[in-house]
Amino acid sequence: SFEYIMFSGFNDSLKHAENVNSDRYLVLGPCTLRGSWTNADSNTLDTLDSAMLQAFGSHYINVRKYLMVDGAADAKLSLSREDKQLIQQGKVPSIFRSNASGADLNGAAYRLIGKLVYERMDRLGYFEEVRQELGLVKSTQELLKEDPDYFTKLINAN
Repeated sequence: SFEYIMFSGFNDSLKHAENVNSDRYLVLGPCTLRGSWTNADSNTLDTLDSAMLQAFGSHYINVRKYLMVDGAADAKLSLSREDKQLIQQGKVPSIFRSNASGADLNGAAYRLIGKLVYERMDRLGYFEEVRQELGLVKSTQELLKEDPDYFTKLINAN
């Protein structure tokens, strides 16, 4: 079985949500509207986030809120005065924005989002099947904490 991850606001991924026939999915909330940072109206996004949380429950990840509230600390980045103002306006700080045009996030943001997705999938039990097949009693995080090279050793063992 696989997990379906929909990143709302990017490539119309929510248009395909009706095709998901699984309880193993995640929905990642938008950081802006209509592909532009200037369209990141916080009231509209707050309303959308609330509706998404109500519709998808624990399958929903509010990416914008995470990047505004905990992102800088988790990425060990400092917020500028401009970033603090953007956060007060309900917008993603510039430290997570790509220099490209449009409303693209940068590598730091995507690394944090990857971690968020992994942690949520783990919390929802999406890795249990794999753990059982491999005969793992401990969680992946516990294994990697004990031995950061665990999977490299496992792959190279054959």
